[in-house]
Amino acid sequence: MKIVLLVNNNSEYTASLREYIESLGYIVLGNFFTKEKLRECREIEKSAIAIVDHTIEKRGDGVEFVKLIKKRNKKAAIIYTLKDIEQLEDSSLLNLKPYRVLLKPIDWSELKIALRMLVAYHRTK
Repeated sequence: MKIVLLVNNNSEYTASLREYIESLGYIVLGNFFTKEKLRECREIEKSAIAIVDHTIEKRGDGVEFVKLIKKRNKKAAIIYTLKDIEQLEDSSLLNLKPYRVLLKPIDWSELKIALRMLVAYHRTK
């Protein structure tokens, strides 16, 4: 079973996201919405996938959260979420090479496909 790490500042939205992902058979860690909480998490190394929002504490700081995750788990695949497509032009985001970028609100079917593809990819490695 794969472990998914959630990084988002909207607890209501994250609760529904968690419920959906768990219904697909994944274990969900988080919701992490401060760098301190993320640093305290002892299971980041176990997570295969991290779904990170573009805005956690301030606009665009999702990039910083991804860097923290990658520092502890280089193999974690990142699914990055944005409010609008123009944010994708941020070079610091593109340098992270996220596995997938999804626009909010996330389409559940698109997320399901992304998660399945990641699991299948990791099985072949």
